[in-house]
Amino acid sequence: MKYFIVRKGVEFVIYKVSDELEQAFRQKYDKEILIEENALTDALIRFEQEFMFSIDFNTENSFPSEKDTGSAGAQPASDKMEGGDSDPPGKAR
Repeated sequence: MKYFIVRKGVEFVIYKVSDELEQAFRQKYDKEILIEENALTDALIRFEQEFMFSIDFNTENSFPSEKDTGSAGAQPASDKMEGGDSDPPGKAR
C-alpha cells in the first residue's frame, strides 16, 4: 500500500493505492504525482518540507473576488451595534 499526493488544479488530493493498482495509478496520474510514501504521515511530512512554502496558490481565476458580490450586493459588517443587549439598561429604544 502506498500514499500519493497529487495536484489537481488548485487542490491537492491524497490517494491510498493498493499494490495491485499502483501501476495503473501511475499511468493515469504520472505527471501530477508530487509525493509517494508508504505511510500517510511520511507523505504529509514530506509534502510540508518540500512543497508547502513554495506552492503558488494562484486562485485568481478559480474563485470570485471578495469585492465581486454580484447582484446580491453583500456589505461588510458594521462595527456599530444598534439595539439588542448592548444598550445600557433603561435606555429607550
